[in-house]
Amino acid sequence: MTGVEYVVYGIYMIIWNEPIEFQWDDGNRHKNENHQVINEEIEEAFNDINKAMSPDYKHSNFEQRYILLGKTKKKRLYISCLQLEKEL
Repeated sequence: MTGVEYVVYGIYMIIWNEPIEFQWDDGNRHKNENHQVINEEIEEAFNDINKAMSPDYKHSNFEQRYILLGKTKKKRLYISCLQLEKEL
């Protein structure tokens, strides 16, 4: 995954140059169902043109993790904690 990184007021904005592929691991695949949310809706937040993304320093012990804040097509606001499979 390649992308361009911008830092605006301490918040990362990443513009991906290629499509994003989501891989939900077995430990997280069904957690969202507890909140009556499907994974595909959460993935919509990554397409929000006003999304904000920041490094998650607190949880980046073994791999670089990020926090993303974005809205879905239904205007629902989501916070997603994630790691990138490939570096930007």
